[in-house]
Amino acid sequence: LACGSALRSGSGLVYALVDEIGIPIIQTSLPEAMCLPHGNYDWNHFDAIALGPGWGILNRILVLKDILDKYNRPMVIDADGINLLSNHPDLIQHLPKNSILTPHIGEFQRLVGPSADYFERIELAGKFACDNGLILVLKGPNTLIALPDGRRLYNSSGTKFMATGGSGDVLTGMIASFLGMGYSPENAAICGVFQHGLAGEISGKKKGRSLIASDLIDAISETYSALSIS
Repeated sequence: LACGSALRSGSGLVYALVDEIGIPIIQTSLPEAMCLPHGNYDWNHFDAIALGPGWGILNRILVLKDILDKYNRPMVIDADGINLLSNHPDLIQHLPKNSILTPHIGEFQRLVGPSADYFERIELAGKFACDNGLILVLKGPNTLIALPDGRRLYNSSGTKFMATGGSGDVLTGMIASFLGMGYSPENAAICGVFQHGLAGEISGKKKGRSLIASDLIDAISETYSALSIS
């Protein structure tokens, strides 16, 4: 899902780092993606890196540390990437500044701590972004983008039908695609979140409660048309 959305968002080449057993699955479901087995890589060869979706947390910490040791540009971290940071909070300070974290509420509370309500989560998200020099995208209705300079932006696009498994993975791929195309981390987060919600609105009108995450990918091209972007 993340690879597919990155490709649909405009990335020319997208690589998927997977265990060898997963290569046939990726190549069959998305032949346009280039598969990489786990190994030693020059991570700076890549214009952008997103990690976490579908990753698991077993035997991943060494890969994460290797990337953090060698890659010095902002990256996108979601799902099990965030869960790894929650289990190893000392690594947060080693993240490249302006990296973009995209937790849902459960992942957010594991990473930042418990909160009583939405208003407390806003404060915690803002403090986390400022304290660590990171961009935090708290997913949900009117997704919050907390920036390291203290600003907090709220997204206006989206639909309730996007509350389905895999929707966040699509967002991860979109933001990573914009990063790789040269958008600043701030603009990559803003554009990714807004167009992700717009894709949900477009596909939601057609699918309603039947919407699934891959429908969002199919609607990405229509978001460019709606925004008059070629």
